[in-house]
Amino acid sequence: MNPAENQSILEGHIERLLPGGLGCVSTPDGLVAIPGTAPGDDIRYEPLPGGGGLARGRLVEVLRPGPGRVEPVCPLYGECGGCGLMHLGPEAVCAAKRDFLVDSLRRLGRVADAEQKVAPLVWPDQPLGYRIRAGLKVHRRTGKTLLGFHAPESHRVVDLPSCPVLHGRLSDLLTPLRELISTLAGGDGLPQVDGVVGFEGVGLVFHFLESPSPADRQRLMGFSREQKLAGLWLQQGRKHTLERLVGGEYLHYRVAGMKVAFGPGDFIQGHAQENERLVATTRAGVGTGRGSLWDLFCGVGNLTIPLAAMGRSEVLGVESYAPALQAARHNGERENLSILSWRELDLFRPEKVASLPWGREQVVVMDPPRTGAVAVARYLGGVVKGVSRCERVVYVSCAPATLARDVAILQKGGWSLERVTPIEMFPHTVHVEAVAVLSR
Repeated sequence: MNPAENQSILEGHIERLLPGGLGCVSTPDGLVAIPGTAPGDDIRYEPLPGGGGLARGRLVEVLRPGPGRVEPVCPLYGECGGCGLMHLGPEAVCAAKRDFLVDSLRRLGRVADAEQKVAPLVWPDQPLGYRIRAGLKVHRRTGKTLLGFHAPESHRVVDLPSCPVLHGRLSDLLTPLRELISTLAGGDGLPQVDGVVGFEGVGLVFHFLESPSPADRQRLMGFSREQKLAGLWLQQGRKHTLERLVGGEYLHYRVAGMKVAFGPGDFIQGHAQENERLVATTRAGVGTGRGSLWDLFCGVGNLTIPLAAMGRSEVLGVESYAPALQAARHNGERENLSILSWRELDLFRPEKVASLPWGREQVVVMDPPRTGAVAVARYLGGVVKGVSRCERVVYVSCAPATLARDVAILQKGGWSLERVTPIEMFPHTVHVEAVAVLSR
């Protein structure tokens, strides 16, 4: 049937993208959110059933493309959920992601002049082949092994022969890794393989539900030799179960001219070039001065080490994951930064935040996970009774919604948002990294 003859098919105009990358059509009943659309598109769409929340629709046909729409470079785009904005050109992506930040800060952060506070997003020189870490999903069924990413809004694994956003070394491993998994006796209990690229090569973490057999271990070690892997680890459940099978304790990357060691369970940024921009932007937000500096949620010291090299009187790194903190200490000692000290502490617990040695003038940098840093924000904002003469906060965020929530808490406590700089850490996806600077 011709879509135009279907009574349930409607026409609409995409006004803008909502946070998360869904295009929206205005109707008399409210907004309808439709994936795969671009600002300025004239479309046909099918309303989807479902009550409550934002109405959703399915794109049926693009009648007239918006000015930012382009042909995706990946043939599996739309079927694979690894990317969400590959149908937009660079200018359109940069504008949309900046709008995501502005929208979140205005609605959730109560920042009235958010439009003026958020800087333009700069498109990276390396928009493809950049991704140095990825969690590859695995599904084995009779006669076939699937390896790749989930389909959009689904747990169905889309099999990838190659991937244009993965670092070349990771993409090249997809086919041999799929063939290996198909031979493993315990492959049915292998839901994910994590890949990461250090300058020594690729490291892989195999997430088995049960400990692999001796024969499977031999196959894994043989695969590591054949593919010249830098390291191979096994994991069952949480990260404390990590077991090194091949390679050394650490892999390494460089940032700000420094060598940074990290372990298989440690978080690192996914785009090496944009990590340089992130560190430089954070350094600019901290500014000059000799006073003390704290780096909360410091991980392996990705920010701590370059910040300590700026000449502060003392720098404290705080992290809850002990192996990451061990790597951070190792990195600080190698750079011979005697001003560095470290503390293992759960910064999601208010009583632990209050136990830190507040009370001196200091600059606080924090780079929390997607859940944000609400306990720290509540302390600094005075919601939790405490004493802090902290003069500046530089907040590195990977989630606009939780950044905006924490900014709202800080503003109630007398803090002022100076500026927010978006960083394009994951081109072609809906994810937005940002560096926010607050003062009082």
